[in-house]
Amino acid sequence: MIERLYGNSGAAIKYDLMYCIRGFMGTYSHLFFFYNFTVDLEALSRSLEEKTNLLAKHTTIPFISEELAELCKIAIPEELTKEKMIKSINQKIMELEESIEKESLVLLKEHLIKPVYSPAIVKGLLENIRNHPQCKWLSYLFSQYFGT
Repeated sequence: MIERLYGNSGAAIKYDLMYCIRGFMGTYSHLFFFYNFTVDLEALSRSLEEKTNLLAKHTTIPFISEELAELCKIAIPEELTKEKMIKSINQKIMELEESIEKESLVLLKEHLIKPVYSPAIVKGLLENIRNHPQCKWLSYLFSQYFGT
C-alpha cells in the first residue's frame, strides 16, 4: 500500500513508515480500549492520513532496512498460542525471585488458562512487568497476544 501511495519516493522509507503506522494504530487503539474514548473514525482516519503524509514527505533518514524488517519478522512469533505463552511464562517465573513481577506473571498465567480478570486488572498486571529488564519481551508478547 505504501509503494502504491508514495511510489519510488517512499521506497527508501517504506519500512519506517510501516512501523510508524503500526505505532499510531497501537497508540490510538490503546486509548479506545483502555480509556473507552468514543471513536470518530472519520476524524481518526484524516488525522492518521495527515501524519503519514507528513512522515512520507519529510523523512530523509530511514532507519529500518529491508533486512532489519525481515529479522523482526523472524524474531516475532507468527503464531502466538496460549500454550506457547504459558511455556514462556513458566520459564520466566522460574528465573525470577519473589517479586511483584513474578506474582503478576503467575496471575497473568492464570488469566490465560481461565480468563477471570477485567481489562483494568490485566492492564495493571502488564504494567507491573513492562519495565522489568527480564520481562520486557514477555510484556511485548502479552501485548501481541491480548491485542493491546
